[in-house]
Amino acid sequence: MTMEAPSSAPAHLPPGLSPRARALTPAWAVPPDRCPGCLLKRDACLCAALPTLPTRTRVVILRHFKEVKRPSNSGRLAALALPNCEVLDYGAPDGPPIAPSLGDSPGILLFPDGPPAPLPPPGAEPPPRLVILDATWPQARKMLGRVPALARMPRLSLDPAVAPPAARRLRQPRRPQDLSTIEAIAHALALLEGNDTVARALLALFERFVDASGPRRADIAFGRNAPARP
Repeated sequence: MTMEAPSSAPAHLPPGLSPRARALTPAWAVPPDRCPGCLLKRDACLCAALPTLPTRTRVVILRHFKEVKRPSNSGRLAALALPNCEVLDYGAPDGPPIAPSLGDSPGILLFPDGPPAPLPPPGAEPPPRLVILDATWPQARKMLGRVPALARMPRLSLDPAVAPPAARRLRQPRRPQDLSTIEAIAHALALLEGNDTVARALLALFERFVDASGPRRADIAFGRNAPARP
């Protein structure tokens, strides 16, 4: 479903929390010690430091419903910083189906497998929409197979040489070059819009997010001391 602001919020939510932040994480997914906006510990909350990053491309995050309550989810952080962004939840047992029109409008799917679509030439308008699957790798593969609209979309894949992952992770990656959702969005926007200003701001925000998540998470490195994904 598309994230929309609820008419009211539980009493424990801070009064300054934006309707957008309230809608991204429903009250049932917020533990008492967590900020309902960024889902970090309340004493590490980043909401006051979130940038506002306009883009020409509309970012559509197709979020697996199991990501909703995961504090390590970085797609939520990207959505809070990007006003031209929407989040569609997928896979909840009682949730509505994803609209078949998802793939009908011009746009591109960020996905590492399959033949990539050609990038727009320098100075050309970027695609009007960039669709990202916000899920674990097995979940993303299933989403691609179960949502026909996604299979019809041209794909964008990122070259690890120009889109390297951060040195520190919040989750153990499947491959060394795999990116978090916010990193993938950052590098994709830089390629599509021909400007790395938004990308640099998103990557800096992710670094702060890793720091604020605490040392147990911030020290994850590929192939070493890898905890189970939350």
